[in-house]
Amino acid sequence: MQVVALAQALRGQAISSLNLAYNELGNTAAKALAQLLVQADDSDESESPAGLRELDLSSNRITADGAAVLADALSQAGCTLQRLVLSHNALGDSGVSALASALQTNKSLQHLDISGTDVAEKGIICLAATLAENNSGIRSLSISSPLLQQRPQHESITHLARMLACNTSIQMLQLSKAGLTDAALEILVKDGLLRNNSVTQLDLSANRFSSLAGKW
Repeated sequence: MQVVALAQALRGQAISSLNLAYNELGNTAAKALAQLLVQADDSDESESPAGLRELDLSSNRITADGAAVLADALSQAGCTLQRLVLSHNALGDSGVSALASALQTNKSLQHLDISGTDVAEKGIICLAATLAENNSGIRSLSISSPLLQQRPQHESITHLARMLACNTSIQMLQLSKAGLTDAALEILVKDGLLRNNSVTQLDLSANRFSSLAGKW
């Protein structure tokens, strides 16, 4: 596979950003690329290039298995990645939960985009709980188009609100196209945003708020 050869060729090179969005790479390529996220244990930091800082793998047929491999790289002490875009891959709850677990120890990642990844309540709750309990370096979080439109939202939104109330690093939150209702917005505002001092950019576009939203 050519992408595996590419990953091998880039190992140790001074490449800080890699965009492979809108290909059909799959999990095998994700496994090869995960090796680029961690600086080699035997490398001399003063002489050898660090690992990747930015990786965009949007729309690449990556599933939960690929997400688990990337999560394992994120959990390594030598991880250098600051920006990870996995939007429009079918990661599901298990894939997002694996990424959330990695964030319990990861200190480098600042931007995470899991929009359109088929994540539902379980994955969102796991991620929100992690970011509430572990005030990591995540500054930008995109969760657009989660599978909440036709499902009960109270528990997942309650956890997101708690995340906002506890976390002080997140500056940008994207929750567009989430099917959020007026009741969900009330929880998000009262229990989360009103207790948050870090968020400066909030995207709640294309939800299901009515003209009565905000009249509590």
